[in-house]
Amino acid sequence: MNRALRSTLVAGVALAALGWLVYPTAAQSAAKAPPAVAARHRPAPHVGVRQPFPGHAWDALQVVSVVAATTHSTTATLTRWHRAAVSAPWHRVGQPHIVHVGSAGLTAHDREGSGKTPIGSFTLSKAFGRDPNVSQTVTRMHYRQLQVGDGWSSQAGRVYNTFERNTGELYAGRDTWAHYAILIDYNVRRIRQGAGSGFFLHVGSSSPTAGCVGAPLATVRGLLQWLDPRARPRIVISTRR
Repeated sequence: MNRALRSTLVAGVALAALGWLVYPTAAQSAAKAPPAVAARHRPAPHVGVRQPFPGHAWDALQVVSVVAATTHSTTATLTRWHRAAVSAPWHRVGQPHIVHVGSAGLTAHDREGSGKTPIGSFTLSKAFGRDPNVSQTVTRMHYRQLQVGDGWSSQAGRVYNTFERNTGELYAGRDTWAHYAILIDYNVRRIRQGAGSGFFLHVGSSSPTAGCVGAPLATVRGLLQWLDPRARPRIVISTRR
């Protein structure tokens, strides 16, 4: 190999190496993507931090886990969890509580009138109840004090699974199950007709529900006072098997 050819090859190898440093591979580019790109995707659970409950917490810093033994169960264990950051470990808040779920159990594929509680991870964004929320004495969540006529639509159509002003069943329950209630955000975005409506975490008695999560009055009141919209709270409903 003559000196000129050797010099050309050496220069080519050096340029190739320089090119790999200056123009990273697709995998390297993705790893260095700016936060604005990553923000367009739903955040994944943090790898390496053990989650003490089944299901996905996503980016929530507060989680209400509701875990039943099987899909045929009508009771479950409700536990509050908190973490300081998405990468931080979870800590239990207070003691677990036994709550009631659907009279027909739980399902990952709900439908209207099934009597089953939906399995999944759902945001908690709104609440309502009998009492006024003066100076956020009830909750920091978006809250509505019940008024005459307040209800929830389970009829197919454009208002399916939304607040209704003239059906009245929420207001009728203001002294019992609707004394306090938190909307479970199941089927409230990209609404699917007939997939189930009106799921709440509400004050419950000692019997199964029509698909909601029923808990003692003190438990629901405590949840309302604890939940903080800034912590992106979720309810994660699951079974142990």
